[in-house]
Amino acid sequence: MSHATNVTKLSAGTRSDAPVRTGNPFFDMLFSMQKASQQALTVYGAPSQKQSTGTASQQSTNAVEVMSVGEEVLNVGARTVQGNTVRLRRVVVETPVEKQVSLREEKVIVERRKPTAASQGQDVLTEKAVEMNNTFEVVDTWKSVHLLEEVVLRKEVTERTETVRDTVRRDDVQVEQPTSKALVRHVKA
Repeated sequence: MSHATNVTKLSAGTRSDAPVRTGNPFFDMLFSMQKASQQALTVYGAPSQKQSTGTASQQSTNAVEVMSVGEEVLNVGARTVQGNTVRLRRVVVETPVEKQVSLREEKVIVERRKPTAASQGQDVLTEKAVEMNNTFEVVDTWKSVHLLEEVVLRKEVTERTETVRDTVRRDDVQVEQPTSKALVRHVKA
């Protein structure tokens, strides 16, 4: 670990165009990548002149690089939630009522009177029976059911338009062109 620290201090202090050789292939590769990134910064300007986007740049060695660009889409739908419940319940309630009714009574009355001229010569001195009944009315009650009204429970559908506001994100590609300074490349011998 101390070997890598010493080499880093040595390479940071030296600013020559010659590649740094440590004898360790891993550290040689790290230093050559550091040298390439310093050369790229001289083409695009110093980091203090650029706005930082918070993302690190990656140096590509491929002939073609593809960067995916996407965006968020606000999807709006509706779902049914249960609200208040309306319940119809029929119960029987008893209420005392009273009504007046006229009752008729017929009573047989026996009375005696003197014979009239119309009854002269009628059938007399023969056996005969005549009957007549007393009649009277008594209260007779019964109940009947008739419909007063119907109570209907139904749903009424109404529609309304509601505006939903939110923010969505999308990728934006910014192309940075190199300045007029030429890219300095060192050819390894």
